[in-house]
Amino acid sequence: MSFGAIFCCALWGISTPIVKMGYRYVDAKSIPALLLWIGLEFVFGGAITLCVYGVAIANLLIALILVCDGIVLWGTGKDKSSETEQRENP
Repeated sequence: MSFGAIFCCALWGISTPIVKMGYRYVDAKSIPALLLWIGLEFVFGGAITLCVYGVAIANLLIALILVCDGIVLWGTGKDKSSETEQRENP
């Protein structure tokens, strides 16, 4: 959780210089060009957010599968080592 907060703070701190650099390449008097630049900022921000969220959900699903696998084995009274031994030595 704290890594996510640090990551967001770093992105927030980087965003101001990137926006200012972008204004050098955009005509400040052209409203459509400014709207396009602002739209691109939001699209890239959303894409980064979705990527980070996807990684977090994937890690959560992997952990959930591992926990559920352990619960199923625990409920049957078997452990993983005996299960793998039975597969190797039929």
